[in-house]
Amino acid sequence: MIFIYFCYLVIGLLFHNPIISYEKEHLQHECGIAVVRLLKPLSYFQIIYNDDAWGLHKACLLLEKQRNRGQDGAGLAIIKEPPSLTAITQYRSTASNALEDLFRQINEELAYKKLAGILYLGHTRYGTYGAQGLSFTQPIVRRHNAPAQTFALCGNFNMTNITQLKEYLATWATIDKSSPSDTKVIRDLLAYYLDAIGVNDALPLITALERAAMHWDGGYVFALATGSGDLLIVRDPAGIRPCFIYQDSDVIAAASERVALMSTFNADIQTIHQLPPGQALLVTADGHISYHQIVPALPTAQCSFERIYFSRGNDPDIYQERKDLGKNLATRVLQSIEYDIEHSIFTFIPNTSEIAFIGLVEEIKRLITLENITKLSKKIMHSEVTHDDLHSVAPSIRIEKIINKDQLLRTFITQETNRLHLIANIYDVTHNVVTPHTRLVVLDDSIVRGATLRESIIKQLIMLNPKEIIIVSSAPPILYPDCYGIDMSQIGKLIGFQAAIAIVKEQQREKLIYEIAQLCKQQESLSSSALVNYVAHLYQNISQEELEEKIAELVSPSDTVWNGKITIIYQTIDGLHRAIPEHTGDWYFTGKYPTPGGYHVLNTSFLQWYCKLPDQRAY
Repeated sequence: MIFIYFCYLVIGLLFHNPIISYEKEHLQHECGIAVVRLLKPLSYFQIIYNDDAWGLHKACLLLEKQRNRGQDGAGLAIIKEPPSLTAITQYRSTASNALEDLFRQINEELAYKKLAGILYLGHTRYGTYGAQGLSFTQPIVRRHNAPAQTFALCGNFNMTNITQLKEYLATWATIDKSSPSDTKVIRDLLAYYLDAIGVNDALPLITALERAAMHWDGGYVFALATGSGDLLIVRDPAGIRPCFIYQDSDVIAAASERVALMSTFNADIQTIHQLPPGQALLVTADGHISYHQIVPALPTAQCSFERIYFSRGNDPDIYQERKDLGKNLATRVLQSIEYDIEHSIFTFIPNTSEIAFIGLVEEIKRLITLENITKLSKKIMHSEVTHDDLHSVAPSIRIEKIINKDQLLRTFITQETNRLHLIANIYDVTHNVVTPHTRLVVLDDSIVRGATLRESIIKQLIMLNPKEIIIVSSAPPILYPDCYGIDMSQIGKLIGFQAAIAIVKEQQREKLIYEIAQLCKQQESLSSSALVNYVAHLYQNISQEELEEKIAELVSPSDTVWNGKITIIYQTIDGLHRAIPEHTGDWYFTGKYPTPGGYHVLNTSFLQWYCKLPDQRAY
């Protein structure tokens, strides 16, 4: 077995083109953008900072601070100070350590080449559906004889109507509709409208963007830089995808995460603002800055998963929000362990759930302390207090590092038994800590598909032989597909959906599934704006507790002998909204999609599952 794995691993390293990647429980998700536009000439930075490449160094640091947002590829476009014969210089990498390789390329050229520019466009990529490879790595460049119509483009986006956009584009341009590159479709659409604008238009980029964006349905932030030095950044009208702006007298910069700007520019939190939904920031070649409403704003639906899991937790607001998510779960956890702290061990997985874990433990300590104080007060009234009573007021909670992630499995292995064996061992556990009388409480960010939980984590925990394994999710159950930048558009793979289907079948209500499929089918001829979420009928008569019990069944390994119990506890929707009140985008939990195209994707995904179609994209 080890030899087989070694051979496949060597092949994978040699060719760097994995055929099979196991279904990771944690998600491929939004990309990151890093934009730096200097507001003063390069000579100023040479005089003040003794570094005419100051902007380049800031752009690279801004990329590094968003490493968490993409490891499938990284790129940087540099727009030179005009007049320049080579307006846009482009660097990209898809190496396994893409950022390091990108920085290596840049540093090697810095040794003999002047790379300083006035504008830098950077990108880190997670490919949710597009193919891998250098041609799919952003920024991508559109070349043209005129510098003002030559541009680099990158984005953090997913369009629900990308197929329709390809068909629309094909009516007046020769394109490959089978191409998996959504970014190239957006590039070509913008290029078409930019080329069609007359020379008398005062703001050609804004006009082109307005004409293109009227066709878009999705979550997006795009950054575009022309060879003449113009910068354009636009955000979707529901504010689904994040975009933060920082400006001082020297520079204006943008990023997908606020804390990245804070760290890169040593900026105070009050100096950074979000680009309003539906608006575009335009910085012209002469440095004039303006904001424009490109499309009417929709009800704001900022993605709540950004706060639960995706973004870095050292943002001060995100840090508190994640702690609050953990605190919300404390009462139910205490009820589940029957308030028996002495025989319970608390741990977490993965590292991104650590902050919510801190909040959970703090709140458990607070609740137990309050209960102990109440008991102590009664004893004081009856003069029954002992020395031990005084020492037991503040509880001692046992926290251990039980689970460790051993490796990220990406291999060529196609034999199911070999692949599953390796999946089962990507996590390792600490032995001789847990006893048969111990309840093991494990906090996770989210439970999405359940495959890794069932095939790896729980199997490993069962080896420790605890009395009970309690998996606690800081996110609510995921019941609906996403189509705005997270890799979960296939509803049939969601463990929450699987549990609901199992419950309905056990209740002999299979007719409901058929009725939902017929209602979804009937909507195929309707426009997206007229669609309704009929899949919600599936969940109407199922409580969260019933769903949790069924999911606990589904994630219990059938091939493992163990006499203990598995319990699942999810965050509630109310708890989510209390902890993260400003990020109301919760469609993957509630089915309330922020754009009409979301309901189209939902219908398509459900019908693909119902008709047992092969795995494919639902949009």
